[in-house]
Amino acid sequence: MKKTLILLFLVIMGTSSFVNASDADLFNYDRESVDMAMLELSLIESYITENPGANYADVMSLGLLSINGKDFSNELLGYLGEPPLGIPSFLWGCVGGWVGLVVVYVATDNDQAEVKKALWGCVASTATVGVVYVIYAAAVLSATSL
Repeated sequence: MKKTLILLFLVIMGTSSFVNASDADLFNYDRESVDMAMLELSLIESYITENPGANYADVMSLGLLSINGKDFSNELLGYLGEPPLGIPSFLWGCVGGWVGLVVVYVATDNDQAEVKKALWGCVASTATVGVVYVIYAAAVLSATSL
């Protein structure tokens, strides 16, 4: 058995030297465009550190929220919104279950995106509890059948 495992290991190691990456061009990038994007992000960062009371409207007035021609202002709106009572909606649904879902629905005035996040949290916690229950039941049944 030991000789078989050593032989198998040597065969695997020997054949792995013939494997070549055929998608090497996936790892090439345009360094100049990355540097430009990082420069624009550095300008936004320096503006925010110099102006501690700056808000989203102030950054928008600078016109720096476009990196290489792509406007990121709409993407940032989703991250800048306040979650209900300062707790992310997914956690409301995950920890609170249907009660957390109702809290998010009422606190956000039926904001569909936040309610959907809370619903996914509720589904995730329910699925997790279900899987743990099935594993526990299987363990109990196997222990009692001895």
